[in-house]
Amino acid sequence: MTALRLISPRTLAAALMTSVALPAMADTIDASSDVARATVYPGAAAVTREARFVAPAGSHEIVLEDLPLRIEPDSLRVEGAGTASFAITGISYRRKTRLPEPLPVAEREALEAEIRALEWERRSQKDLATAASDRIRYMEAFRKATLQTGPSSPFADGAPATPRFLDNIENWPEAWGMITREAVGAQDDLAAAERRIEELDEQLGELLDRLADTDRPGPPRSVLTVSIETTGPVTGGLEITYLTRQANWSPLYDLRLDQEADQKRLTVIRRAEVRQSTGEDWSDIKLSLSTARPSGRLAAQEPPLAEAAIAPDREEYDGAGGLVLSDAVRSKAQGAGEYARNILPAQEALTEAPAAPEPAVQPSALTRYEGATIVFEIETALSLPGDGEVRQALIGETAIDTNTMIRATPVVDESAYLYAVYQNDAAPLLPGRASLYRDGAYLGQHTLDYVAPGEKSALPFGPMESVVVKRSVKQKLSGEEGVFTTSNKERSRFVLTARNLGADVQTVTLFDALPYTETDEIDIDLVTSAQPTERDVDGRRGALAWTFSLKPGAERVIEFGYDIAWPDGQRLQVN
Repeated sequence: MTALRLISPRTLAAALMTSVALPAMADTIDASSDVARATVYPGAAAVTREARFVAPAGSHEIVLEDLPLRIEPDSLRVEGAGTASFAITGISYRRKTRLPEPLPVAEREALEAEIRALEWERRSQKDLATAASDRIRYMEAFRKATLQTGPSSPFADGAPATPRFLDNIENWPEAWGMITREAVGAQDDLAAAERRIEELDEQLGELLDRLADTDRPGPPRSVLTVSIETTGPVTGGLEITYLTRQANWSPLYDLRLDQEADQKRLTVIRRAEVRQSTGEDWSDIKLSLSTARPSGRLAAQEPPLAEAAIAPDREEYDGAGGLVLSDAVRSKAQGAGEYARNILPAQEALTEAPAAPEPAVQPSALTRYEGATIVFEIETALSLPGDGEVRQALIGETAIDTNTMIRATPVVDESAYLYAVYQNDAAPLLPGRASLYRDGAYLGQHTLDYVAPGEKSALPFGPMESVVVKRSVKQKLSGEEGVFTTSNKERSRFVLTARNLGADVQTVTLFDALPYTETDEIDIDLVTSAQPTERDVDGRRGALAWTFSLKPGAERVIEFGYDIAWPDGQRLQVN
């Protein structure tokens, strides 16, 4: 007997309330199902449906035809429970195309008679429209025929018009009134006939489509058949779970920096953009958001192998090393690179998360770990339309005490930028789009990188106008200008300036760089009035950083530069 799992009390209660008497030894039981909950991943969703049934003792097949078409059949799983024990002996899934359902003879004859009656009426209305058009043309011709023109009338050379068949002027009003009434009446008759023809065409189209539908197959449907055996009557429920690629979610943040006189606070509001395009609406379901990626790469690949060979033509070499890679090996290597770029960074970094972290304090979601996977469980029921419309779900809000600092790189941008430096003591911050606010003012969009629990990070919050930075060239000389006795030396000197015009003490970091070399033939010496706080910042060769505290009204000046020497007779190239 297949292991049984209890379903929700709501489903079981509904099954009991809707139970009906069935004949003994029923073979097929038609059932319907509804989406009860879903776990949405960045590129898929695991959907759970609930169905209820009532069956007498014996072997039966429960048939459900309301599953969406675009699911992964291999992922289908069925569990169940009921008022009595029953066994799930097998499941099968197929796509079924609805066969044409011919109308009964009497109904088809009545439909065809209605079509013929509408077609006859359409012919009559067409004749009325033609007659009205003829009347209009006749009245126009009659109007022209009532006038006889001379060489100087307004109609031809200006001669006065004279009636062709009228004896005196008193007959003109009656004649022209008759012509006008007839013309207006004909126009009204033509418009009425054309409107009726449009109505008849619409009715005929609907009836003809209805008749044609009886001769063409319907759209395909998913058919799930669950075979069960029970030794006695049972009222039970089934849970059907499957994977669909027609759903996804992505993180979305509001990051708010509030600066008070004695305290600075960063508020992180977590949201999720969720969408699904399965073609059916998910109404009031239990929603979970997971960082896992089902069906992603599960095992390490073998390294690509390359054979070194002597090639007769230089064009056959691939790369500076002269190794020839086969198309298959190159394709495999490129595929591995594409996969690595698409991996959610959180999946790799989460392996450093604590085994049993404390749940984040969030009002609208519970956070739990499944190994290296994070799952956000939305506490309130949500509805998602099946047409791909994006819905936002609130995950939670976290307030973090923070410090601020100023960063500037005046060699490329003589602006100072405010940063919030904080430690993430809540759930991980996953990569996603963030809207930045400073003291209530909206600044713009920022792409947030992954920040693990306990990790320190910094967020930019726009230009800080109260801090002014500048970089100027003090000296740039070479041997060609007569400063040195040879032309294989170069001297560069710069001045970095930072001034605080605000009322608060600021921590300032200025970034710059000097050239670096990979050869011993070139000597590069740093010359500075203040040693950098950090060299090779973030592993970038030659990157320099000076960090210092700047009081209100104070100015800091840093002179730095470098001397480069290289062998005689060689040309220096700095890229």
